[in-house]
Formats: sequence, C-alpha cells, structure tokens
Amino acid sequence: LSLGTKNSGRRPLSGFTKVNMGNGAFYQSAYGGTGGTGYLAFYYRFDYGDAYVLRFANTFQQKWGTLMGGVDNDAGRGLTINASGNLYLIGDTKSPDFPVLQGGGYYQASINGNGSNSAEDAFIAVFSPGGVQLHTTFFGSTDMDRGGAIVADDCGHVYATGHTASTNLPTVDPGNGAYYINALLAFDDVWFLQLDNSNNMTWMTYNGSTGFDEKGTSLRVDPSGNLFATGYWCYYSNSNGCYNTGGGAYFSNNIDADDFLIMKFQAAAGGAARSVMAGVYT
Repeated sequence: LSLGTKNSGRRPLSGFTKVNMGNGAFYQSAYGGTGGTGYLAFYYRFDYGDAYVLRFANTFQQKWGTLMGGVDNDAGRGLTINASGNLYLIGDTKSPDFPVLQGGGYYQASINGNGSNSAEDAFIAVFSPGGVQLHTTFFGSTDMDRGGAIVADDCGHVYATGHTASTNLPTVDPGNGAYYINALLAFDDVWFLQLDNSNNMTWMTYNGSTGFDEKGTSLRVDPSGNLFATGYWCYYSNSNGCYNTGGGAYFSNNIDADDFLIMKFQAAAGGAARSVMAGVYT
C-alpha cells in the first residue's frame, strides 16, 4: 500500500494510475482540489491537491488506486494496518467537503479550521481489507491541525500523532497515570491520540513546551506494546518536556537548533493507554 498527495500542475505524480477494485471499494476518479488557498496551507511540505492511496499485490501488480479529497488542498501523511486487516490513513485537509463517513466511534462531521492559509484539520480514514470505506473523520479545531503518523498495535489500538496550533482540541485523560496535558503550551504543539478497536478515542493529549515549533512525525509499537514517537522541536522551544529515566539511558536536554526528539510511552496493563517513560532531544 502507498499513500501520498496528487498534485495538479505544480508537481504532477508520474505514472499515477487509478484502479477501481470494485465490490464496494472506495473509489474517487476525479481530481477535486483546486489549490485555491495556495501553498501556504502546507508551506513546509509544498503539498497541493488530493490525497491518494495505492494497493499492490505481493507480486507488485497494482490492485487499487484512488484519489481522496475535496475542493481544496488534501494531503496523505501515513498509513497502518491493524490485526483485522483494516487500513487506517492519516493526513490533513482544507476541504469542507472531504468524504467523511460516520461508521462508529469518534466522529467530527465538519471541518473546524477557519479556512485561512494556515488553518486546516487532520483526518483519519478507515477501510476494510477490500477497500470499503468504514469510517472517516475530521480531527481538529479552530486553528491549524495536521496529521503526521499513525500505527496499530496487536491489541486493537491505533495511535496517531501530528501537530496543532489549536487551543481547544478534544483531550481525553484515561487516568491510571497516563501522560496527559490538556492545553496548548506553545504556538505549535505535538498531539497524540489512541483509538480502541471500535474507533472510540480513549486517549488524547497535547505534548510540547513553551516555544514555537514542535511536530510529531513517526510512531512505532514494539512487541511489548510500548509506543515510540519521534519528531522535532525547534530552538525556540525549551527543554521542559524532557524526561530522564536514568539507569544509563541516553538523555540530552540541550536544544541547539531544530533537534529531533525520541519519546517512549510505557504499555499499561491490558494494553490500555500509555504512561510516559522517556522523552529526549538529541
């Protein structure tokens, strides 16, 4: 499977072929984006146009190729497949007509970004193994909200991250010592969330420090269920978000310029929401 952004005019995707799998699989053949709000919407990644999804057989024949987007800029950022074979996509959009679908669980029906050059919402879309759209939701509030990465564990949970300038995202504290910050601390903070196997949001927290530019870009889950995250914080940020576990673990809280970060969240009993173990700059 592959996920990305189909550009119109600026940086065309060479050889993109649309393929309808049939049997109810999601399929959008027409390019919907106009790029009307310009490149500032995704200024640091220069994205214009619609998200797209490709599927290939294990012998590399293309089985599925679809656009996914609305009238404005839409970008795909990451994908994961859970233990049931369902495909989860994450990205961000400025399109009020992005193809959302209430399939159960957390659902935001309308885009909350205010339509300016710097405001859009993240989205999370769920598809069956056959490509049938099961659930798609906006995720965001009144300012800039972007998706960065998504990953599934073996217990039916899905974790997502991105970054936001919104002060009122729908935070969820699961208790039991889970890492939780319910307020924006900088101009642009990381966010983390957890969905259960019914797509209910069981954890959602800001992560950041006083400063300017903080982004979550990648997630992984190890065999024990621990969640690892990486991204970057810029030199405008301070090191208040660092946590030293001791015991000889690598640790640095000296921010030189745009430094990347590594965080680990401990698996709680039963695979529930994580509590923080470590966060370092390097």
